[in-house]
Amino acid sequence: MILLHFLLDKLGMGAHSVAIIYVLSALLLSYYFYVNKPYSVNKSTSIWLNILVVGSGQFYLRQYKIGLIFLIFHLGFYFSLMFIGTILEDGVIMMLFVAPTVISAVYSNLTSNRVRERLHRNSMQEVAVRKYKLLVPYIERGIGFAPDTNILMHQALTLIAAFYDSNVHLFISKQVFKELEGLKKNKLPSVRNHAQIAFDIIELYQQENRLDLLDIPSSTYLMRNNLTNSNSDDRIIGSYLYALKEQRIPMLFLTNDKGARIIARNIGMPLQSV
Repeated sequence: MILLHFLLDKLGMGAHSVAIIYVLSALLLSYYFYVNKPYSVNKSTSIWLNILVVGSGQFYLRQYKIGLIFLIFHLGFYFSLMFIGTILEDGVIMMLFVAPTVISAVYSNLTSNRVRERLHRNSMQEVAVRKYKLLVPYIERGIGFAPDTNILMHQALTLIAAFYDSNVHLFISKQVFKELEGLKKNKLPSVRNHAQIAFDIIELYQQENRLDLLDIPSSTYLMRNNLTNSNSDDRIIGSYLYALKEQRIPMLFLTNDKGARIIARNIGMPLQSV
């Protein structure tokens, strides 16, 4: 606001014009970010918005109540100076103008990362729900899920949604279990964390008697179905194929691996990517 006041003063515009332009800017920015909620936020953007118009950075971060408090305080103080006047010294007045800008910018700096993480979690949950809805028709037909390793590693929220919203059964190839054991010892913390979450999901289903661990079929069976024992994808798909064809268990192979999908289609294994 101080910057705006300085620029308009150079143009010969009075305090009332400054106030009108500032209020309109504040309302437009606040309304824009209230209606057009960003899916992701940036720390520097929120800080600069607060420097431009106090409280607008909070509206950008979806902190509407706090943004409104900053904005009302700032505008209220400005209008009180315009229409009532003050006996305060110029230095004190300047400090009272600058303080809300500094405080709102600092608040954005401290909270923007937390807001970004929350928005990311919400976005991931929305995506998981949409993916889960793709699987609902199969669940309604009594078909269980046979996930590939990549599904357990990267689509945990979808499997959790399926657990709490249905009674779907989970079938896990022992080859998948073996791969998860290896990933749990990976050097990268993020990989280890995803593997641990995968085991948490498996145990969640097991505790409700909604889990079956499937053996890897013999090499003879794999070869008879154009699969090999030397390929991990073949062993995973072979486990599910044996349960589907030989044990007559209705199941759907879940994978986001293009190679695994090609192999599964080639042998007639029902599948779905999520």
